[in-house]
Amino acid sequence: MHSCAKCHAGCIGKVSICQANVLGDIFENKETPHFNPCFRLKLNHMKNGTSLFKALLLWCLITFSFGCDQATKQLARENLKNEDQIGYFDDTFLLIYAENPGAFYGSGSRWKEPYKSLILIGLPVASLLVLLVYALRVRMLQSIAFGFIIGGGFGNVFDRIMHGKVVDFLNLGVGDFRTGIFNVADMAIVFGLGLLLAGFLVPKIKPHFVCWLAGEK
Repeated sequence: MHSCAKCHAGCIGKVSICQANVLGDIFENKETPHFNPCFRLKLNHMKNGTSLFKALLLWCLITFSFGCDQATKQLARENLKNEDQIGYFDDTFLLIYAENPGAFYGSGSRWKEPYKSLILIGLPVASLLVLLVYALRVRMLQSIAFGFIIGGGFGNVFDRIMHGKVVDFLNLGVGDFRTGIFNVADMAIVFGLGLLLAGFLVPKIKPHFVCWLAGEK
């Protein structure tokens, strides 16, 4: 009984530096060394709270990316279809309506069924579902990146399922040096990939609040 009371008091008081340092690994879903049961219980509560926040954030990012993509595509159908291209900033930014029956730069548009649907719809859906599960098990920055990638991916897959083709309407460039025609889903995917790259290149820095939890200045 006396031991439990001391354990409880230890949990309420200052967290040791050793225990605080491991919190960064807790948030990254790594295994933790053996601590007293009370401290481990406290860490588990923190980890569960972080996992719930990560799941909610992931859902919001997917919904946001998917919703923006579908809304802008509908606007493009209503205002750009059968219209001439619209240029801004000396044609650096163009609005051009295009329908892509294939994948990247129209690849696969001439494939025969059922191979076309299997590769352009079935495989991406399966990959996105696997990525969704994986996104809940990685660090926060990676989860955010996967949220944009998954939302954008589902935006384009939804078009293929519902319309048989993907609507593109954005183009950037100067003179003859231009991008392909893309959409908001593509932007979300590229942004997510950029975040992933940044996460790999930037050294991992443990959260500043770890020191605060340890009671250190």
